[in-house]
Amino acid sequence: MSIEVLIVDDSATTRMVIERIVRLTEPDVKVCHHAGNGQQALEILKQRWIDCVFTDLYMPEMDGRELLRHMRENEMWRNVPVAVITSDCNDATAVELVQLGANCYQKKPLTPEIVRELFETLKEKMP
Repeated sequence: MSIEVLIVDDSATTRMVIERIVRLTEPDVKVCHHAGNGQQALEILKQRWIDCVFTDLYMPEMDGRELLRHMRENEMWRNVPVAVITSDCNDATAVELVQLGANCYQKKPLTPEIVRELFETLKEKMP
């Protein structure tokens, strides 16, 4: 199995950290695509078959909520597992993320163990 991951965050450092942990966790990861916001992520989704997505919630141009809405409304991306990573994960935000179709969510800061757990959750949801 060859896995393609999309990592969406306005912080290049965060994207690189997530990629490194994902690659150490799963040898079958073929490609990790990077996007700085939801709009860039949609462009990648239009061009590539993506198996799972890690996305930040707050980003310029298009945030994680809007990206999730677009993904869940599109037949091609509806079932792609998504993990949302955010600095704001109160109860109301958590409920909203689940309603929008997030498969899992995590409050920052991230640790390698947390990223591994999120990735394992996403792998279980892959079609």
